[in-house]
Amino acid sequence: MNCEFIPFITSFEYLSNELIYEIFDYLDFYDVHKSFLNLNIRFYNLINSSAFPIKINLSSISRLMFQLYYKHIIIPYQNRITLLQLSNHFIADLFSVQYNNMIQLRTLILRNIESKFLNNILTDLVCLPSLSSLVIKPIDTLPNGNDLYRQIFRLPVLKYCNVTFNEAIISEPLPFATDKEVSPIEIFLINHDCRIDQLNAFLSYVSQVRRVSCHILSKLSNHQIPIRSIELKNLTHLSLTMKDLTFDQIKLLIEKLFNYLQVFHITTNYSLSYSDINQWEQMILPYLLNLRIFHVKLLSDRPKYLFWFNQQWYNEGLETVSHSFYSIQSIKYHWLHEELFPATHINNFYSVNHISIHNEIEMTRNLIYFPNVTKLTIFPYSNRTYHSLSTILDRIIPLIQLTELIINYPKFCIGELVELLYYSPNIRILILHSISFNKITSRLIQESQTFETVSKKNRITNVTIAESYT
Repeated sequence: MNCEFIPFITSFEYLSNELIYEIFDYLDFYDVHKSFLNLNIRFYNLINSSAFPIKINLSSISRLMFQLYYKHIIIPYQNRITLLQLSNHFIADLFSVQYNNMIQLRTLILRNIESKFLNNILTDLVCLPSLSSLVIKPIDTLPNGNDLYRQIFRLPVLKYCNVTFNEAIISEPLPFATDKEVSPIEIFLINHDCRIDQLNAFLSYVSQVRRVSCHILSKLSNHQIPIRSIELKNLTHLSLTMKDLTFDQIKLLIEKLFNYLQVFHITTNYSLSYSDINQWEQMILPYLLNLRIFHVKLLSDRPKYLFWFNQQWYNEGLETVSHSFYSIQSIKYHWLHEELFPATHINNFYSVNHISIHNEIEMTRNLIYFPNVTKLTIFPYSNRTYHSLSTILDRIIPLIQLTELIINYPKFCIGELVELLYYSPNIRILILHSISFNKITSRLIQESQTFETVSKKNRITNVTIAESYT
C-alpha cells in the first residue's frame, strides 16, 4: 500500500474498489461489516459482493464478542468464508454452525480446541469441495489419534495437512490403505512422536505426497512388524526429527520409503556415530540417486552440522557455526517453497541471526529460509506481489522469534508496522526512521482488532524514532 499523501484524493470513497478491498484486508471483517455496511449503497454492495472473500480469525476473542461474530458474520456469510481460524478452547462448544455449509472454505485452523469436538468437525468437512489446507493442534490428549487420521485421509481435496499433538496415544498403526483410501495430501507435517511402523502406515494413504516432516521414534511395535515398501515418486523433500535411531533403521527407511528424495534434513540428538561421513555416504550413494541436498543437525550444547550438496561435503559445516549477518537484495518468494535455498549460501542459512531487506520483492520459485533470525532490518523496497510484507517475511524467517526490528525506511506505513508487530510479538527493541499516517488511517487502525492485540500483548521496552510525519 502506498502511504504517501495524495493531494487530489479528498474522500475515502474516491478510491477504487480494488484499493478499498486491499485496505479492508488489513481490518477484521467484523469491523468492516460494522463500520461500512450501512454507510451507503456502494459499500453495502462491496461488502456483500462474492468478489470479497471473508477470512475469520477467532484466535483472541471474548465470549461476548464471539456471540456478536456468530450472529452477524458467521451465520449470514458462512458460504463466503475462505479462511477460518478457531483458537479458543471454549469456541467449539458454542460453534453450532454446520461446517458443510462453508462451500468456499479453503483453510481451516483449529488450535487449542478440545479433542472431543474434532470428530464432529471432521465429519462435516468431508463434504467441503474447496478445503485444501488443514491445521490441527488440540489442547488436550487425543484418546485415539488413529481415528483423527482416518477422517483426515477422507477429505477429498486436502493438499496441506499439519497435525500437532501434545501427547500421542496410538497403540497400533493404522491398517495399510487400499486403492480407494488414497488421500490427495501433498504436504504432510506430523508434529508429534511417531513410530517407524506408524509412519509406514500413514504414508500408504498419501501416495501423492511431495513433502513430509515427522518426529520419529526408533521403537517398533511389540511384534516388530517389518516395514512395507511404498513407492513415493513425488516425495522429494523430507525432514525428520529423530531420537536414538540406528544407522540400520535409517537405512531401512531410505530403502523402503524414500528412494526419490532430493532434499533431506535430519535433526537428531548428538551421537558420535552420526558425525561419521563415511556411514552417511554408504546410505546416500546406493539408495538416494536423486539427492541434491543433505543436512544433519546434531543437537548438543554446541550444535554441529553436516552439509552435503551435489555429492560434495562442506567441511566448514562440521564445525560449530557462529552467528552471522545476511543481506537479501531481493526476496524470492513462492508459497510452496519449491527450492528450500539456492546452491550458494548453503552454509549460511542456519547460522544467520540478522537479516536486512532491500530493493524489491517479487514472485518466483526460489526461496531462502533462515530459521534462527532474531534481528530484522528493513531498507526501502518495492513490493511486486499482492501479499503483505508480513506474509512474505514469514516465509523466509520465523517472525515470532524476532527480538529487534529496525525500519530504515522513510515514512514507513503505520498499517504495515502494526501488522508486522502483530506477527512479531516478542520484539523488545524497535527503531524507526519515520512513520507516515493521517487521521483517517490512524483512526481505522486503532479501531481494528489487530491494533488492540498489538497494544495489549507487545513486549517492546525500547523505542527510537528518528523523525515523525503526520
